[in-house]
Amino acid sequence: MTQLILKIILFLYLYGISSSSFRYTRFETVKNISNNYIPAKEEIIGGQWHPCYRNCDDKIKRTCKYTFVLKQYTSMSYACRDCPFNKEDCFLNGCITAGGHVRPVTVANHMLPGPSIQVCEGDTVIVNVINNFASDSATIHWHGIHQVDTPFMDGVPFITQCPILPHNNFVYKFNASPAGTHIWHSHIGFEEADGLYGSLIVRKPNDPLKKYYDNDLAEHVMTIWHWYEMSTVYKLATVLHRYSKVYGYSFLINGLSSKAKYISQNTSYETPKEIFHVNEGKKYRFRVMFNSPIYCPVQVSVDNHQLLVIASESGVFQPVLVDSFFINAGERYDFVLYANQRPDNYWIRYRGRGDCDKNGVRISEVAILRYNQSQEEEPKGSTDYEDGNRPGVLLNPMAILAQDYSNNSLIKVIDLNNTKDKSKDISRTPDYVFYYKFSFNTYMTHYAPGPYPQINDMSFEFPSVPLLTQYEDLSSSSICNEENYKNKECFEGFCKCPLIYSVTKDSLVEMIFADITDDRDQDHPVHLHGHDFHVVAMVSMGKNVSFEKIKRLNEQGLVEKKFSRAPVKDNISVPAKGFTVIRFIASNPGYWFLHCHLVNHMEMGMGFILKVGEHSQMTKTPKNFPRCGNYYH
Repeated sequence: MTQLILKIILFLYLYGISSSSFRYTRFETVKNISNNYIPAKEEIIGGQWHPCYRNCDDKIKRTCKYTFVLKQYTSMSYACRDCPFNKEDCFLNGCITAGGHVRPVTVANHMLPGPSIQVCEGDTVIVNVINNFASDSATIHWHGIHQVDTPFMDGVPFITQCPILPHNNFVYKFNASPAGTHIWHSHIGFEEADGLYGSLIVRKPNDPLKKYYDNDLAEHVMTIWHWYEMSTVYKLATVLHRYSKVYGYSFLINGLSSKAKYISQNTSYETPKEIFHVNEGKKYRFRVMFNSPIYCPVQVSVDNHQLLVIASESGVFQPVLVDSFFINAGERYDFVLYANQRPDNYWIRYRGRGDCDKNGVRISEVAILRYNQSQEEEPKGSTDYEDGNRPGVLLNPMAILAQDYSNNSLIKVIDLNNTKDKSKDISRTPDYVFYYKFSFNTYMTHYAPGPYPQINDMSFEFPSVPLLTQYEDLSSSSICNEENYKNKECFEGFCKCPLIYSVTKDSLVEMIFADITDDRDQDHPVHLHGHDFHVVAMVSMGKNVSFEKIKRLNEQGLVEKKFSRAPVKDNISVPAKGFTVIRFIASNPGYWFLHCHLVNHMEMGMGFILKVGEHSQMTKTPKNFPRCGNYYH
């Protein structure tokens, strides 16, 4: 009798909704929840519909629950009905347009982007991740969350946890800290490049930045994602091991673009563009994030408007008024837009560089800034690639030696001034100084043919068990460090291993990232898990750059470093043919991944592990935490 009642409740819950809105999402979720638990609608769709999206000034901490059901799905599916010929159908729940191409996607809850997590600093976030993939494993990384006291929730396979196997679930639980604009995304393969990502916004109670804006709304989160017309692994695997060129294809703005064209009765149709609404006279905080599997930094601008940039990631700096800014993979920037123009529709422009601007391939996208008092129509004016080349003040220029910025006044990241002076913490002699050479090396061996993006001529390889939770299961011969890595698995010059650099807790660490690549101009975006850091130097040197010269300059004290109000980031670009210097206090014990955030570079080995502290200082793993590893008979 109880089972019958439960089935009736489930039927009404799933199909007692007038529209098709949540049938796909709820059914896929419910059929995989154990203990007869049915998640509330807000746990599925997140964002502004979740009760944890609120004014944070009451300082009341909440527990915020979400459910992510991972599924291999398709864009322009049956759920899209008559889209794009009937634009309303493009917004049916379960419909993923993704630029209009029909292709496989990897998503959570049939949403792209996935559910937005919007909470207050200090809230407890609980996410039940249910892997409904047919054959692929997954983890979710909370990009920008430091995971203090919860290093096992960082979501990196074989470093902080075992992968979540198909038909299994894993519950992440962590403190929402620090405040800032963050991302959640898969950390296995190219899953995030194919749709498994979303925004993670942590608002600060009594935010001192409120004096610059009137509204900080969920609808003004802006996810910019590079997007191929086919699965990323199929696209890139055919070129990466053949020394072929990689090219960009398109951008999605909150999952939307109008890349593909449909023809019916000699009329062209396209899928919708993203629209951001504002009221005249108000100031709005926009939170922008970007990622790409290839080097494709994006210049962002809004026609007829300037942007007051106030923050990046968890770092807050003295505001700078700019006409445009660049954003590299893994970065986040917050700007305030003052809606002080004539009520109308204006283009928001996204202009790709690097692999999105070479050999005739020029990738750009547009969204719409719409004043609520204006007509529902597209802005006037061209949307050509060069229209996104906004003159004036430009923040965070990319490939500064290779690009023409003669029409711009440049503000580099190193020029930003942190609102707090931490010079006392970072200006003393560091306890550790590490040098990392970023380069591309070609190996013509049967074992590892093709070009490899590497750090210190080494390809990172994940261990067979998670270092954080099963370190005792690893033999010393299966990992390597700075002293012995050249003696590890090397074949005809190609070396790979789980490379670990160790520092003591609360030590001051200096890292110098140097790019010495001759044949390409790419600013590698470097992301550090578990910490943020101060950017104390960024230098472009040109063709005469050498790793030895950079080391010599630093050792002789000839590198000018900024300690007073140095900007705080967790994701920073290494200038092509130049170097970046960061410093931070290693205060968070654990195993933390540091890697290039271009997914193809990371997957091919451009990364390493930073071990902070001893195991006795790391938070004990919860009881019954999943284990994995090799089997020998």
